[in-house]
Amino acid sequence: MSSLEDTIRRIVAEELKQMRAPNKERTHAMSADEVAAFLGVDRKTVYDYAGRGAIPHLRLGKRLLFSRDALQAWLAGRAA
Repeated sequence: MSSLEDTIRRIVAEELKQMRAPNKERTHAMSADEVAAFLGVDRKTVYDYAGRGAIPHLRLGKRLLFSRDALQAWLAGRAA
């Protein structure tokens, strides 16, 4: 099994575990539209930053996913 498949399986397993634990804070996977709203920028800007590797993201096929925690850490690092 490839490391990509292992990574996908691990992410899916973690997301399922978090979904089963409603009292715990969940890691929120965000779409490009949600990230655009979160950052206050246009959706095209999000895709541009992701394409250049400037913003943390995960590509699953054609879909881009973003972690709210990773984005907040990225923003904190840019503000420092």
